[in-house]
Amino acid sequence: NSSNNINRSLQQTDALGMTALHLLCLNPKATPEIFKLLANACPQAATIQAQMVTHVEYSEDHLDVVDETREMVTPIKLWLKVKGVSYDDADFVEEGQMTLDAALQ
Repeated sequence: NSSNNINRSLQQTDALGMTALHLLCLNPKATPEIFKLLANACPQAATIQAQMVTHVEYSEDHLDVVDETREMVTPIKLWLKVKGVSYDDADFVEEGQMTLDAALQ
């Protein structure tokens, strides 16, 4: 069944634990509409978390990493981070997910 193949494809992760939705979020030309289309096609994929480096501090000469912050992010959180939208964990429902409509406004 074609729908099952699409769902499986959208839920597959790469070596870094990222799904197709995570990768889409990193594309600066991706529109909210295409993200929403894919996320609605496979809602489970929108809940998969990948470990991402969200902040890096470098030495004064910028040659060495002094500190980095890693966190588990869903595609929706990654979308918000890439777009520069600040959010609070209180913005997310119990399962750790903000609604797509709220995230993509």
